[in-house]
Parts: sequence; structure tokens; C-alpha cells
Amino acid sequence: METNTSFRSAQTSTPVSVPKTVDNKDIKVSGESDIEVPFLDYRSEHKRPFCADFFELGEQGNSEIYSDDIGVIEGYIKDQISQGKMPNDTKMAKEKLKQMEKMIGYDKTERTVVKMAKLSAYVKFLKETDEIESQSNKYA
Repeated sequence: METNTSFRSAQTSTPVSVPKTVDNKDIKVSGESDIEVPFLDYRSEHKRPFCADFFELGEQGNSEIYSDDIGVIEGYIKDQISQGKMPNDTKMAKEKLKQMEKMIGYDKTERTVVKMAKLSAYVKFLKETDEIESQSNKYA
């Protein structure tokens, strides 16, 4: 009588290779990064105001033509951030600017100069109403 019994045989183990660690000498760091800088640090990092990029002004963003309007608009956003009403984030600043454009009735055919002047006037209005609100809270 034959039996069909099979026995296990010893298996040879394969050596486990340990990955080599990378030396810091081989790592190359590029100057470009996908991480957005905070709104308050945008000008120092990019050498131009945030609004210059938002309104696609290019190199004209640093010129005196737009400096008053950009100063008023960015000053308002900085005030909102410092008061804690808005996070220090460029994405939120974009959303805020888009919201304000909608409120002033932005038309895509308008020139950038007109759009920025209207937005600056709207921001001045918002600052005045915020001042009235803070004064009424002070004396209420």
C-alpha cells in the first residue's frame, strides 16, 4: 500500500534588502514652491502687491498709477486680518476681492483702472461703515 503522504521541506529564505538612506548631499532644493505665502507676507516674497497679481497688472502693479487704489484695498484686507475677521490666507483674500467685485457690479468689459477705482471707493465706504459701527458699540 502506497500512501500519498507528503512532508514539508525546508525553505530557503531570501535575504531582505534594506533600502539605502539618501545622503543630504544628493537632495536639490529648487526656489519654487507650491505653498502659498500668507497674505501679509505676499509683497515681501513676490516683490509686488497681491492686488497686482489678482488684477493681472504685471509690472505696472508697482507703478504710481495704481498705488493709491492698491494701498486702500490691501489696507482694508490687512485690517480685516488684524481684527481676526479673516484668516491670513491668499485664497481667502481672493474670495474677499471676488465678493467685493460682485457687490460693485463688476463688468468684464471695464478697464482695470475703472474697476480698481470703483473697488477702492467701495472699500472706503466699508471702512466708514465699520468706523460708525465701532463708535456705536463704544457708546451703546
